[in-house]
Amino acid sequence: MRTVWIGTFPAAGAGTTPGLGEGIWHARLDADGSLLEPRLVIEAPAPTFLAAHPSGRWLYAVSEGAQGKVTAFEVSDDGGEPALLARRTISSGGADPCHLALSPDARTLYVANYSSGTLGVIGLDADGAIAGHGPKQVLGFEGTGPDPERQEGPHAHFVAVPSAGEVVVVDLGTDVLRHYAVGAPSTLQPADALELVGLTKLPAGTGPRHLAVSPDERWWYVVGELDVTLHVLERTPEGLVSRQVLSLEGEAAERREHGWYVEDGRILASHVELRDGRLWVGVRRDNRLEELAVGSDGRLTHLATHPLAGWPRHFAVVGHDVLVAGQTSGAIEIVSGSGRTEVPLPAPACVLPV
Repeated sequence: MRTVWIGTFPAAGAGTTPGLGEGIWHARLDADGSLLEPRLVIEAPAPTFLAAHPSGRWLYAVSEGAQGKVTAFEVSDDGGEPALLARRTISSGGADPCHLALSPDARTLYVANYSSGTLGVIGLDADGAIAGHGPKQVLGFEGTGPDPERQEGPHAHFVAVPSAGEVVVVDLGTDVLRHYAVGAPSTLQPADALELVGLTKLPAGTGPRHLAVSPDERWWYVVGELDVTLHVLERTPEGLVSRQVLSLEGEAAERREHGWYVEDGRILASHVELRDGRLWVGVRRDNRLEELAVGSDGRLTHLATHPLAGWPRHFAVVGHDVLVAGQTSGAIEIVSGSGRTEVPLPAPACVLPV
């Protein structure tokens, strides 16, 4: 039986009245795919993304708001039930933090701040506790994209750490992936500081949100939130090269109006995960989970569409099951070979099996 942590984001956002479920929840995932005993462990403002220390001792959560925060919670036992103790809260280095990623040695926590378009770099002690009283480095970006509503400036949405010594920021606002080296010799900052070493430019208006990288780091799968596509990139000595662009619009393409919007609102791609030769991607407003096969050449072939109840903001693949955070459906939706089930839970935004 596995532990599952769940972050939430009720409609009112940060500062929602206590009792509406805003906080971090705990549940257990049974071997048959059943999600058991969900309960609110601690109230916290807008914990829309979570990350866990490999020791299991620490859980990190963003607080998505204008004054972005990151909190380190110590995981303890309360009469046989997991409990969370807030040990330190510091600035995320920007506004509306929305994603966290740990370095391979678990000594650094990277934070993508959406609205400010910044990357916060937070140091961790050897045991996983937050070191210091603020980020040890904050990186700002510049630029715009063609969509005046969503690309008026940089919007860091995701941080990838494909290997030791490399950090990649997915910037929805400027249609680029920003590649950083850790401890590059030319920097005058501390030995573990980040230095920009390259950019991967995506087609204008892509609005890249999340990405997945193959285990050998050869194939990169970038989901475009705004253009509702999957971009398949191959890593070569010259950098990342586009090999396939696959539309995720489905029936929405038939309803697209002239311009940026469709009849019932914009279709928005969300999260993407790569597991065992399958690529999964969520599509919001159409509310579906797309399942694709990954070929030996890295290219994608569509396998199935799994209808969902509402706004799949995030999901996690666990064995043969996919746990989907349906933000507007008020449930964790479990997609498996036997169909789809729902477990009620208010405004889930992030699912983290540990």
